[in-house]
Amino acid sequence: MEQSDRLHLNEELLSRRGRKPYSRRQTLRNWLFPRVDVVSLRTLDNTGFVSPPTFVSNRIDNSKANIFTFIPRIFYNNFKHFLNLYFLVLAILQFFPIFQVGYFISYILPIGIILAVSFVRDFIDERQIRRKDEALNSETYM
Repeated sequence: MEQSDRLHLNEELLSRRGRKPYSRRQTLRNWLFPRVDVVSLRTLDNTGFVSPPTFVSNRIDNSKANIFTFIPRIFYNNFKHFLNLYFLVLAILQFFPIFQVGYFISYILPIGIILAVSFVRDFIDERQIRRKDEALNSETYM
């Protein structure tokens, strides 16, 4: 390739949308992270409505858990603390006769009370949050 052909090729690449020719780094970046242009197909009928309607929902949902994650979330929040986990291990060890020290109920009762109180407290909080969300979502905005 002659020198004049190279200059012409470089000028052609520079004139392409006002951009410089791609370097290796830009090419690698484009290959690793391709740009995706989202084109949505919408049609306008004779009544003036856009089909399909592409509105984003503005529904508010501040709840921390749903029906499937509520109980695992309570267990995780309680047993991430060392003392709660310690009482759980002590209660489990009471099932084995070699480790039994006292009455079984004296080991199960503390962890059971902690779990019951936190379950009721989280349930009431979650219900209040859902009621507030439903009240906000039922309002009409103009």
